[in-house]
Amino acid sequence: MLINEEIDDDAPVEDLSDLECAERAIKRREIQIQFPGFCAGNYEMILNILLEEVIGWGKREDRPMEKEGLFGMCEAICLALEEQGRKTHHGHMTIWIKNFRALRKKIYKKKKIRRNGKL
Repeated sequence: MLINEEIDDDAPVEDLSDLECAERAIKRREIQIQFPGFCAGNYEMILNILLEEVIGWGKREDRPMEKEGLFGMCEAICLALEEQGRKTHHGHMTIWIKNFRALRKKIYKKKKIRRNGKL
């Protein structure tokens, strides 16, 4: 609501009709075209939450946080942010996790999972 446009309400997405979803998507696209800076700032805000809370990387300090992320202790990241021709923001990320090889061994050492009746 920061740009005086209301797109969503509190209705669950699964309760919306296809037409309502399409109308909201069109309105979002119009806002992205009209306010690209606002959209980029919103994307960066969400990305910072992901980096700090899930990955364990302090973007403002540009270093690992003291607490571990979801995957373990983050040692470094490489992040590329892009905007596609359709004006949608996205990023590519490589994450270096401390002792990742040991973690990977633990993950794959567990019992083999059956899929479709096969090991």
